[in-house]
Amino acid sequence: MKCIPPCSWHAPRKIDCNTMIEQHETFLKLLRLGIGGYPSILHDVVKWPVVLEHALQQGLYAIVLDGIEKLPLASRPPQKFLLEWIGMVMQDKGRYVAQQKAAIKWQNCFEKTIFAHTSLKEM
Repeated sequence: MKCIPPCSWHAPRKIDCNTMIEQHETFLKLLRLGIGGYPSILHDVVKWPVVLEHALQQGLYAIVLDGIEKLPLASRPPQKFLLEWIGMVMQDKGRYVAQQKAAIKWQNCFEKTIFAHTSLKEM
């Protein structure tokens, strides 16, 4: 996934299987925590770019961020990285709000034009 402008979160491309599995487990723990689960112990070394990549691939990075916010400060990613993650979530929230407004506008348009000219006899 390409980030514009370039961000510091891009995961390294060469990662061994054990590391990928550990980071996927970390992703799942944070996901559970984000939806209201109980905290569990994370691996000693969390490769945050890999965790974020898992979250982005699944479209769950906002929920995983909720999980991160419930962690003790010492267990969270570096501040710069965390701020970039928060920024991505906030951008998507803004896009979602804009999509909702556009959907309501189109719905109103259809109701006024198409549905207004349709009677029960035509159905």
